[in-house]
Amino acid sequence: MAEMKHTGIFRVIASVCGAIFLFNGSILAAQVFQSKEILYSTSQGYSGWYTESIYSPVASHGGNVYFVMMDSTGRPFVGKIAGGSTSLEALEKTYPDYKPYNDGHHEFSLGIDRDGYIHVTGDMHNFPHAEISSTLPDTYKSGKILYWKSKNPENITEFQFIGLTPAQSIPGEAWSYGRFVTDRNNKLYYVSRTLALKYYWQAPGGRGLGLYSYDEATKAWTAHGTLAPDPDASYPVVVWELSGQNGGSYQQYKGDISFDTNNRMHLTTGMNTQNGPAQVNSVIYAYSDDGGNTFRKANGNLITLPMQVASGSRQADVVDSVPSAGFEQASVTYAFNNRPVIQYTAEGGHHYQYWTGSGWSGRVSSPVQSMRGRVLFNDHESRLYFVNIQAGTIYSKESFTGESTSYSAGETFRYFDIKMLREENKLNGVSWKASSGNFEVMRLNGLSAVQTNTRTPTSTMTRSATATPTSTRTPDPLWSKTSTPTAANTMTPTATIDPNCTDSVLLWVNRPFEAQAGTFAYGFNAKPPSMGIDSVIGLSNGEADAWPALAVNVRFNTSGTIDARNGGVYQAEASIPYEAGRTYYFRLIVDVEAKTYDAYVTPQGGFEVIIGLNYDFRTEQLSVTSLNNFAVYTYTGSNFVCDEGIIAVAAPTSTPTGTSTPAEPTPTFTRTRTGTPTPTGTSTPAEPTFTYTSTSMPVIPATSTRTNTPDISATSTFTLTIAETATPSFSATAGSSATRTGTPAF
Repeated sequence: MAEMKHTGIFRVIASVCGAIFLFNGSILAAQVFQSKEILYSTSQGYSGWYTESIYSPVASHGGNVYFVMMDSTGRPFVGKIAGGSTSLEALEKTYPDYKPYNDGHHEFSLGIDRDGYIHVTGDMHNFPHAEISSTLPDTYKSGKILYWKSKNPENITEFQFIGLTPAQSIPGEAWSYGRFVTDRNNKLYYVSRTLALKYYWQAPGGRGLGLYSYDEATKAWTAHGTLAPDPDASYPVVVWELSGQNGGSYQQYKGDISFDTNNRMHLTTGMNTQNGPAQVNSVIYAYSDDGGNTFRKANGNLITLPMQVASGSRQADVVDSVPSAGFEQASVTYAFNNRPVIQYTAEGGHHYQYWTGSGWSGRVSSPVQSMRGRVLFNDHESRLYFVNIQAGTIYSKESFTGESTSYSAGETFRYFDIKMLREENKLNGVSWKASSGNFEVMRLNGLSAVQTNTRTPTSTMTRSATATPTSTRTPDPLWSKTSTPTAANTMTPTATIDPNCTDSVLLWVNRPFEAQAGTFAYGFNAKPPSMGIDSVIGLSNGEADAWPALAVNVRFNTSGTIDARNGGVYQAEASIPYEAGRTYYFRLIVDVEAKTYDAYVTPQGGFEVIIGLNYDFRTEQLSVTSLNNFAVYTYTGSNFVCDEGIIAVAAPTSTPTGTSTPAEPTPTFTRTRTGTPTPTGTSTPAEPTFTYTSTSMPVIPATSTRTNTPDISATSTFTLTIAETATPSFSATAGSSATRTGTPAF
């Protein structure tokens, strides 16, 4: 908990969600949210169901709140809260007698795309193969999914049934536990258990975990993942096992996804791997940096889809696994430098594990000791939240292993709108009491004004020495009048190591430098101790605590190569592999005004290589006007980085007018070759002497004078005299019998 010093008159601070303690003249804040609002409340909600917490019945868009609920008769309605008032409209008006199947698995989920269209799914437990409501219209029964979409954006008055339109529907069937999630760019995703094998939804391997994303331009959904490695595979899935509870088809697959501050997707699910008696005996994890197209383990290793528990290329990160144990629903979030956190139930206890940077932490007892708690993360304050949905109690932690503080929301708190939490620091949720039918949409507003603002931890480097790179140029050994010297560019930085170096591991390291608003060059060294790391190094305006803060950056990626950020993507002019234990010198040429940069790297003992030329600043930083901070962050593995600082600042250019008449001499040089050919047979040839004269490109003679008279204005002139002196010479001995001399151009 954060301790706040208070001076002057004590103030009483009211809070619904916490308590304030006075201690030794200080205010000790034991609350997170400043106030609680009831946005909508009714006692006429549906009652009698056991409700899950995996659906998504509440979402926000354009400052308004949308939700889906069932009235006391079971009829589904969609609500909109705007300007302090609430409106309700029936979801299905074409068939007003429709009510969902009377079971708690048949709840509804709601999501909103970037254009404001409202998407609703629900009333599905293995639909269309089982548990179909008797009031469902026969025409809808012929579809593969129960899915509605608003006819107009941000308008709940009329919905169109999409389940009979395959081109716009979500591809799959045998749906259960479906929910909508939006990423940091408000792209809409859907995650659900679905069919994996044709005709065999009740056989081992019959179901898998599906992941889908929506495209507003085409109004179509894309299924991520691939077909299961089985001849009867039906739909793409991201998780699949050829097994089920007691040798049957049952796989829980209550999948969860979450997007961290860098828009990395984190995914988890529980699953059965050995046809044993437990519904779930393993919990897995994977992440994706490309919106679900590919997935990796927490250490960066690529996973072949669909992922599984068994060892091999398709193995995901197995967070926990006990063959005979009973596991329950897993949920995933991120905290403290975007490290993934998994909460789940196993062997009668409630646990969480977090990624340490090199492995999973092992079981840590969760503050929520009841079934189906959900994990939240407030990215404004770097806090980790656990929610007891049945008691409406929220627990917060300020570190993975620190003490937790509890807060009561006063009601059951089953569903949450994470989008508004991360964008407006407000947590919208739905409270639904199955016993009474009481239904509320509530909001927990903001962080308490008496709390400290605990930002993402950073480390600052101080710099007391500079590095001086040296460049050596090697003459071309070929004797050719058209040849030019070749730049070896062997960089040998010399620096005092300790003040400027850091061993980067899951911690943002920042070092400020004098603000640069024009063109400048920046240098640094990096030495990865192992392969497969994920380490970014770059420049920002102010301290960086997330990747989008970097305007320019290079990266050691998990594929074993070096690349750089170009606008919205990472790329390189060519593949540049790195080696563990080898030092790499980086040089960035940055043009802040143009929002572009060039990136070069020199491997230890090697030559400088172009990473990228004229690359754009990161998309999120196109409005930056100056750069003043060097930053390092390593998400996977570690990286030893030494900051060199600004190594050059480009001088301003000017174009004087006037005339310049330098001498244009035509130099000559003589090449004399004397050799003794090896005789063949009995003949003895004469010893030839070759002497010839050739004309090369003009060069500046040993002494020359240039006189320039630029016209600066109509009434003023001046003479600029530049004396350039050079003593060109070249001598090389080839073998023992040939000598070349000359005056090369330079």
